[in-house]
Amino acid sequence: MDGADQASIRAYLQSVVEVKPTRFQVQWNPDTVAVSRDEAMKSLQSVSEDGSEYTFDSSEPVVSKLKPGRILWIWGIALRRVSSVGRLGGSTLVSTVPVSLPDALTQADIAFDSSVNFANSFVGMRPHQLKQAAPPKTSRLESRSQFRRVMMTTEPAPGGNPPQTDGAPGEDQTPVDDYGVVAATGSGYTGQIAGFEYSLGYHVLPDHLVLELQARKEVEGADKAVNNETKRDQRAEFFEAVKEQREARKEMFEQYHRLMDIGKELENLANPNKPVLRVTDPKLGVLSQQSLDALAKLDQKDLNELNAEARAKLDPKVIQSTLEKYKKAQEEEEKAEIKKKRLAAAGAIAKQVFYIVYDNLDVRFKAKMDLNQVALASAMSIKDGNLKNAAASFKNIGGHIDLEFVGRLGKPGSGMVSIPVAHVPLQMTIPVPVYGIPFVFQVGTDFLIKLSLVGLNAAIHFSGSFDFNGGTGLQANTEKSETPGTVETSDPKVEDAVSMSPGVSATVLGIQLPRLGLGLGLFGAAGMVFVDLVNVLTTTNSASVTTMLGPQCTRYTLDTSVHVGVDATIMPIPIPLVESIASSVLSQKKEVGHHTWKRVNPPIKMCEIEPGEST
Repeated sequence: MDGADQASIRAYLQSVVEVKPTRFQVQWNPDTVAVSRDEAMKSLQSVSEDGSEYTFDSSEPVVSKLKPGRILWIWGIALRRVSSVGRLGGSTLVSTVPVSLPDALTQADIAFDSSVNFANSFVGMRPHQLKQAAPPKTSRLESRSQFRRVMMTTEPAPGGNPPQTDGAPGEDQTPVDDYGVVAATGSGYTGQIAGFEYSLGYHVLPDHLVLELQARKEVEGADKAVNNETKRDQRAEFFEAVKEQREARKEMFEQYHRLMDIGKELENLANPNKPVLRVTDPKLGVLSQQSLDALAKLDQKDLNELNAEARAKLDPKVIQSTLEKYKKAQEEEEKAEIKKKRLAAAGAIAKQVFYIVYDNLDVRFKAKMDLNQVALASAMSIKDGNLKNAAASFKNIGGHIDLEFVGRLGKPGSGMVSIPVAHVPLQMTIPVPVYGIPFVFQVGTDFLIKLSLVGLNAAIHFSGSFDFNGGTGLQANTEKSETPGTVETSDPKVEDAVSMSPGVSATVLGIQLPRLGLGLGLFGAAGMVFVDLVNVLTTTNSASVTTMLGPQCTRYTLDTSVHVGVDATIMPIPIPLVESIASSVLSQKKEVGHHTWKRVNPPIKMCEIEPGEST
C-alpha cells in the first residue's frame, strides 16, 4: 500500500497492455518532461502511496530535466506537475501535484474504445480529499514490494461470501494527514475508519469482478468489556500494532527527508577542493547502514573542511539528533511489524468483520457486488490549451448486489450511530494506457450510517438482493452537456426483513456501490468522469409497548440512485453544466436514474409516510 519498489514497477511496465486508440493526435506542452517506458524501468525506484512523490535514479539523463513547474509524464504511470526536486547522492526525489489534461496537452484529438479486463486489476489507495492537508512524504526505504496485484484465477466466482481474510455530502471522518488504518490480508484488505472496522474482499476473472464491503461499528467505553467474539482483543491489538507501525514509519520518513536535506547541503555547499561526503548508497539510492554510520561519525572537524556557509547550516548536534530519531523510529517500526505478524499468525484478523457480534450495541452490514464485463469509450478535443468537448461512456454495465444489515441493542436505553460519510480509502484500479497516457478504470465504494435503537433487545435486520444493468456517461462541449442512457435496477428480492423495538427506532444505511470511474494516474488516481449507484436502505418502526392507534408496524424502503459526474480534483472542465447538476468542491454530478422499493408491514394506513413528510 506504500506505492511500489523498482522491481514491481519494472514488472508492471513490462506486462501492461496498451489500448490502441481510434484517434490520437496530440501536441504536448513544451514544459512536459516525458519519461519513456524504458527510462522508467531503468530509473524509477519508488512511488508514494498517493502518487505524489517519485524517487528516481539520478544517473538517467532524463531525470536531470525535472524541475519545479515542469509537467512530469511517466509512460503508463503518471501525469503530474512537479512542485519540488531534491537530489541526494544517486537519488532524485520529485514531489508533484495534480495537473489537468488541458494543461499538459495544448492540442489533442483522442478517442478510444475498450473492454475492461478485471484480471489486470490491483487494489490501491484513493487520493486524499481536497480539504485534507498535503500527505506526508512516503518514499520507500526498504526493498520489499507493497504492490498488491490481484491475480487472475480459474476458480468460479464465489456464490456466497469471499474467502475469510485478514462524493456524497458530509464531512470526511478520516484523519487529515492519513488514510486511517489499512492492512493487507490474503485476498483483501481490512481497516478502521470513522469508528467502524471494515474489510474489502475481492475475486476476479477477466470478465467478472466480485467486490464485498463489510463493516461493523467498534464498541466504545464500558461496552468494550461485553463481547462474545473471543478474538476481539487480538483484533484490537492487531490494529493498534498497524497504527503504531504506520506512525513510526511516518516519523522515519520525516527524519529520512531531513537527512536528505543534510546530504544536499553537504553536496551543494562543500568546498570544491575537498571530497563530498557521500551519505547515500550509490546503487540503492537510499540511506544505507554504511551511510548512516558515516553520518554518525561526522563531527565538527569534518564540517571544518566545508566552506563557511556550509558550517553555518550544518550543526553536528542536529545531525546526531536527527539520526537518533530516525533509528528510534526504525526500531519502533520493526517492533510493530513483528507484533502485527505474530497476531496475524494467531488468527487475530482471520474472521470476517460482518460475523463479529457484540452483545450490547451491534451495528454491521455487508454489501457484495457481482459486476459483469464493462466497456469504456472516451473522446476529447483540446485546442490551444482549452477543452472543447469531451465524452466518456460506461457501456454494458450489468451486475448483482446483495445487501444485509443488522442493528441490535442488547441493553436497556437507547443506542445511536451517525456517520455522515466514510470514504473507504481503497479502490480497484485497472490500467488503460493510451499510447502511454496513464488512463485507468476504477471501482470504488463509500458508506454512511444513521441509526437510532430504543429499548432492550431492539433489533433491525434486512437481507435482500437486486440486479442492475444499462449504460450511461457524459457528453459535453462548450455550449452544453448531456448524460445519455441510464442504469436500471430491479425490485429487491427480500430474504428477511424484521424490525422490533420497545420504542420507536429507525435506520438509514447508504452505500455507494459501485462507483465506476475513468481517471488519470496509476497510483492515487482521481476520477475524471464517473457513474455510481447510491443504494439507501431505510427502516422505521413504531413502538411495541403501546398504542391505542394500532399494532406495531415497520416501513422499509430501498432507493437506488444513479449519477454521472465529473471529479473536479483532476479535471476542472470549463463546460456549462445543466441546472440539475449539483456542484460541490469535489465533484459535479447529475442524477440520471432512480428506483424506489417500499414495503409496509402490516400494510395499514397509519404506517404510510406520505411524500413531503419527515422520515
